[in-house]
Parts: sequence; structure tokens; C-alpha cells
Amino acid sequence: MLKDYIENINEIPLYRSCHAFGDWAMVSAFPRLIKQKYSDKLVVIPSQSLIEKMFGVIKSNWGQWSDPFKNAQIVFKNNPYVDGEFDSFEGEVLSDHYQIYNPKNLYEPLTNRLLRLYHFNEDEIKDTLPELYFSQEEIEEGDKIINNLSASYCSLILTEKHKFSDKDKKLIDIIKQYDYLYLYWSAVSIENTPYNFIKNKINITTLTKDLRIQLYIRSKAQVNFGTQTGVNDVMTRYTPVYVIAHDNYNFTAGDYLKEQNYI
Repeated sequence: MLKDYIENINEIPLYRSCHAFGDWAMVSAFPRLIKQKYSDKLVVIPSQSLIEKMFGVIKSNWGQWSDPFKNAQIVFKNNPYVDGEFDSFEGEVLSDHYQIYNPKNLYEPLTNRLLRLYHFNEDEIKDTLPELYFSQEEIEEGDKIINNLSASYCSLILTEKHKFSDKDKKLIDIIKQYDYLYLYWSAVSIENTPYNFIKNKINITTLTKDLRIQLYIRSKAQVNFGTQTGVNDVMTRYTPVYVIAHDNYNFTAGDYLKEQNYI
């Protein structure tokens, strides 16, 4: 029945029910892989207005973002495999709730599970790391900032979800092996954290407040460190990443990346 569904539609929607940046970044390879298998299909994502209409009443669930319903557009901006957006739909639309687990490995990315639903065989489910596509203007602006630094650098993120513990001691031991400039963002003053030993540092928001430019700059870092968060997850394709996993979290939700180094 699902095979008939795929054959009879012209557009394949990528629709999520969670809207933090990382929720969308985790499935960012989906459009490219779908287009490789179904070159005659269009890949579409929900518009900001549709997400607002359907999830506005629980917007506070993603309160760490000033406007979480922009995250889909931030993640997929300039993506050549996304053909457009949809503002409405009739009947049922396949969402991230439709997924097929690999019973031998529940710790696998959500993208893998979604592709299996679309009749991808195991040999076709590969290269599913999160990905971003930057415009020439974003690259030029990012390179200008990087060149002005005149130094190699690492990136550090400490989000509001970060719970400081003995895990930080392990991460700090790794950080001390990388004696570079650090571009950081911290939900609390970094001077009031165990990372206050880092002297050569710059708050990345003083360089640019544009998240996509920040992402480009982070993608050129020597290493990305910090909290397990979508902004770090998406760097796994581009740099080594060391993160402190959330307490008591088992990754069965589909946000595990075997290429990422978890503390």
C-alpha cells in the first residue's frame, strides 16, 4: 500500500512534529537521498505559517529558540534538493512518526528510519549525516570573519540544557589538548563555568548574530565541543565533534550519530 502511495504522488513531504534546530538538522540529508532514488519526485517542507498553524499552541515546548518555527527554513536554506514548501494538505501526510526501526540497532539516525519507510534497502541507507548548503554570500561573509581572526580556532557551545558534572572534567581534558582560539556561546557567563580556564576566546555572537554565518564558521573549526545540541550535531559532517550527552538519554529517539564523540 505504501508503495502505491509513493508511486501515485508527485511530491514527497518532509514533515516533522518537533521543531528545534536539531530536530530538523537531524533529517537534513533526507532530501538529497530521496532525490537520488526518486528523481521524478519533488521534495517539499512545511512552510513556517503551516507549522505555526499546527503547532502554535505548544510553541513553548521549544522555548530555547526565539522562533522555533523558522528552524526548518534555516536548515534547508539553499538546499538544492528541496523543491519548495507547502502551506496545507488534504488527508494524511507522512511525518516523522512514520518510521521503520532496525530491530538490531535502535541507536540509529532518524533519517535512516525514514528512508527505510520509502523502500530504501540497507545498501542505499548511507551518507546520512546532517548537512547544510551555504550560499556564496554566506561563504564570503563567513570567510571574511575567519580571515580577520588570523588564527585557527575551535568552537564551544554550552546551552541552557547543560548540566555541569564530572563529565565536564573529561571534556575539559580533551579541550586542553587543543590550544587554539575558542569561539564560544554559553547560556550562562562562561566565567561562571568550569570552562573559565579558556583565556583565548571570543563570543561568536560578537562576530555575527546570523545563525547561518555562525554555522559556516563552526564548520571550519578545528574541533567542535560542548553540549549535545543540534548546532553541534550538524557539525559532525565537517569537523570532529565532542559533546556531553544528556543525562539518562538513550538516543532511541533517532538523534544518535555514530560519528560523534559522546562523553
